[in-house]
Amino acid sequence: MPVRTVKKPPSVTPARSISVSKIWLAAQQEATGAKTSSYLVTTAATGLVFTLISLLCLSLVPPAARLGFFLVLSFVFALIFSPLRYAMEEFIRQAFPGTDYDSHLLVKSLNTISYSSLTLDDLSTTFFSQLAQGFNVPETAFLFIKTTEVNIIKTSDRFQNVGALPQSDQQLIIRHAQKLPHPTRRFDHHEVNHLLDVYHIKLVLPLFNNTDLVGLLLLGNKDPIKPYTTKDYKVLEAIAPKIGFAIKNAFAYEKIQAKNARLFQELKQSNEQLRFVNQRLRKDDKLKDEFLFISTHELKNPITAMKGYLSLIKEGMYGRIPVKLRPAIEQIDASNEQLINLLNNLLQIARYEAQRLVVKTQPTAICPVIDQVLRDLKPLAVQKNLQLVHNCRNPAVKVMADKDRLREIMSNLLGNAIKYSDRGMITISHEIIQDKLVTHIQDEGVGIAKTDQAKIFTRFFRVEEEAARGIPGSGLGLFIVKKMLEKMAGTIWFTSVQGAGSTFSFAIPLAQSRPSRPVKS
Repeated sequence: MPVRTVKKPPSVTPARSISVSKIWLAAQQEATGAKTSSYLVTTAATGLVFTLISLLCLSLVPPAARLGFFLVLSFVFALIFSPLRYAMEEFIRQAFPGTDYDSHLLVKSLNTISYSSLTLDDLSTTFFSQLAQGFNVPETAFLFIKTTEVNIIKTSDRFQNVGALPQSDQQLIIRHAQKLPHPTRRFDHHEVNHLLDVYHIKLVLPLFNNTDLVGLLLLGNKDPIKPYTTKDYKVLEAIAPKIGFAIKNAFAYEKIQAKNARLFQELKQSNEQLRFVNQRLRKDDKLKDEFLFISTHELKNPITAMKGYLSLIKEGMYGRIPVKLRPAIEQIDASNEQLINLLNNLLQIARYEAQRLVVKTQPTAICPVIDQVLRDLKPLAVQKNLQLVHNCRNPAVKVMADKDRLREIMSNLLGNAIKYSDRGMITISHEIIQDKLVTHIQDEGVGIAKTDQAKIFTRFFRVEEEAARGIPGSGLGLFIVKKMLEKMAGTIWFTSVQGAGSTFSFAIPLAQSRPSRPVKS
């Protein structure tokens, strides 16, 4: 049953009548141990030596000098008594190790255990071991008082019967122990004393942390069986505050550990849920890719057929086209061409997403490929009065690339430069940086706003300025270019100033046979 926090009672000494039996018991307790034995032996020995020297001096020292001699002799014996007594105490302790212990060393050891123990198990195990070795008490138990939970009992191997102490009996002992902030053998309550006798508990030590009672130390018989001494009581009173502090720390540590375990479990459950969602997303993404791949293939055939029939109509295979229909036919043909380009882009993406985009890299001369693209796109540049310039100092330079993909990349980048430029020059140049050939496509077009530059290589992204000017496009070209270059171990980047133009640059690894001289514009 939960226990409310109990407070340490004020240290008020109640008025009591003098008990001769208790005085005699205390004298019996004090008359044991190495300290008392050393006092007895040292006093007897020094008294005997003092008597012999006194008898000797009566016959040797003149009567007039005897007073001074006795004063000096008494002073010498007073000086050497304490060292002799400590030496005799240590001798008795070493000669008869079972009779006594070093209280200072024991208190230091128990305090160290209290400060270094993090959990209740660690505190109990090391404490019981030290009490059994240094205190000669193998029967020990801790009753840890929990404020909101059931109390915990930890026992030594020879005191396991205390572990069966019912909660109601625990409460009874706690209620009476909290009234006496010192080691207690008997209580002013018959039922409590009966419980102590039944469970062979010889001494109860309340353990406080500040004013809160956090536990009880229950001690059984000594080994060999003999009563607890005043020295034992003093040792227990000295270590009690440290044990109380250690118990409070252990409570806090175990609370943190429990919270961490709960958080870890919640995190584990969240990860499982996230893993399930990711699996669903991957499955849906795969279905999307399959749909995109199939739909683009199915749509391409009828749209290509439309393109063929439009070409036949424009060539007059179905008769002369009326003048009134020619603009409409041209518009249909342009829209059909735009739709074919869109389907081709979607097909490229579908192949890439489905890992079907095949790239075969081999040593490829890049300058002839670019020159072919320039010839293909020259009519578009002429229509807009744009000048195309290709600076290639060494046409023999080769890169590791797929020739067809490289042509698609240049067509896309050069086509964009023409599409978004209304004046000026478009320049293509090259330079070698380390083991890669870097190609620059520079225009004097509309440029790209800084707010849009971070998203320029994402799918279906188009800047607002482009849409406002009515320039056609799907927003897929640069995304496809980037993916193709990555397939060829290449990279792409750009610099742009809105209203002043852009420079798109891409780098591709050089073929093993490097050119004899640098290729640089």
